[in-house]
Amino acid sequence: MNYCQNCGHEAHCSENCLQDYGESEKTVCCTTCRCETDEENDKFLEDLANNTPNSSQFDEDSFNGA
Repeated sequence: MNYCQNCGHEAHCSENCLQDYGESEKTVCCTTCRCETDEENDKFLEDLANNTPNSSQFDEDSFNGA
């Protein structure tokens, strides 16, 4: 199960996160879902398993200010 990194609730891609806080209507908790999709996670794990990190993440010259 994926969770939104903005509000912490279950992923709500392409829709608002509505929560029931005991009021007459549900409250809009979050309007922009930020979650890792299964596809992104699978690609990351595949790259990690193949020992092929994204070169931009480990650019030593940029890190050292060159």
